[in-house]
Amino acid sequence: MTPTGGRSPNRPPSSGERRRPDGRAPARRPPSRSGAPRERPPGSRPPRRRRPRPTPVSLPRVPALDGLRVIAAASVVIYHVMGATYGANPTAGVLFPSAAFLFFVISGYVIYRPFTASHLAGNAPPDLRRFYRSRVLRVLPLWWIAVAAYSVVEPGQQLHTAGQWIATLALLQYPWREIRYAVIGPAWALSVEWIFYLTAPLLALAVRTQRRRHFRSTSPVKAEAVVLSTLFVAAWLVPQARPFAALAAGMGFAVLDVHCRQHGRPAWLRSLAGNGWFMAAVTAASWLALAHYPYREGLSVQWVERDALVVGIWTATAIAWFLPIAFGNPSRQPQKALGGGRMAFLGGLTFGIYLWHQLVLDQVIDRLGRDGSFTAILYLTVLGTMVLALVSHVLVEAPIQRLSHPRRRAAGAGRAEPVDDAGGAIADPLTAPDEPASVGSAP
Repeated sequence: MTPTGGRSPNRPPSSGERRRPDGRAPARRPPSRSGAPRERPPGSRPPRRRRPRPTPVSLPRVPALDGLRVIAAASVVIYHVMGATYGANPTAGVLFPSAAFLFFVISGYVIYRPFTASHLAGNAPPDLRRFYRSRVLRVLPLWWIAVAAYSVVEPGQQLHTAGQWIATLALLQYPWREIRYAVIGPAWALSVEWIFYLTAPLLALAVRTQRRRHFRSTSPVKAEAVVLSTLFVAAWLVPQARPFAALAAGMGFAVLDVHCRQHGRPAWLRSLAGNGWFMAAVTAASWLALAHYPYREGLSVQWVERDALVVGIWTATAIAWFLPIAFGNPSRQPQKALGGGRMAFLGGLTFGIYLWHQLVLDQVIDRLGRDGSFTAILYLTVLGTMVLALVSHVLVEAPIQRLSHPRRRAAGAGRAEPVDDAGGAIADPLTAPDEPASVGSAP
């Protein structure tokens, strides 16, 4: 050692140590006592900054959505009974078509939430094979049984070619006007949701892939917001595609929900979710606007393409009903009542209720006539619909759910089980049960 404590000039340098031009080893820099960052040597690369990992996010169920689906299904039944007895567009029932758009908003929220959560958290996306398998097993078997039953009880359906039958059996009849309301009239809404189920995962994958390839500097939440806003406007401008605007709104709420679980809820959302007056005010304003609206002939289904204003009011009403329930405090009312065990049980029957009520209503009208008592027709329709929905659940839906999800095989055969919304809600009316979703940051 030298008297100064440095390395001897004749000692070979250690591995990785560079000599000065005069052959002596470079002197080591003393550590900085001030804590100030040292200057980098010329030509050296700056240290690579690691991106902060996104906050892990869990997706608990929203039990109150069970009750919201029950209310939506009941509204659809009541509206169709009113249309059969009082005629098209009864003043008292002008808001009931909002129930169909409420189903769309709920479906967009429930189905898209696990996909956007994996995107925002930087995790792998959900398994598409499992997703499609669960939807096919949940939807198509009961749909095929219902189509067969309607064809037998009410022959002379508006299906004349093999292509029309294939489109109907595949639940893809909505794009074709000549068969959109054939066999099961209210199933136009189910067809809209089924098309959404087939395309939503692919849209989520495309948004994720394109952002990584071309817009890496854009945050995932901004990319989702831009794509969904564009989809909402495009769907609204195309008359036939307006129901998909409500689905896009639900997808936007899914993104908002995941973002809030990562960064907290903004003040405006806490105010709307905790204020029941918002729901009441929008509902009252919508009813007043529609009650004095100059309707033309036809029920609500024809108005999807005829008038964007009417559809906009229905969509706004559905959003006003959805926001406080989905984002409100689950321990308060009405969320607590809507998320109870009875609502969960009835929520498991809503797919059957939506499928069977038109068949029962037609049979009741054939026997009592359109001038019969509204109360009697409604009572018999609800009674017959609930019986058929319960039987189809016990004999068809529950066994298929147990076969497709082994962890549920031990459950009772006739029990309508609540399922985690994040993986697929109870009868949405079409969604299938799945595993609870918990999305964390990528390893």
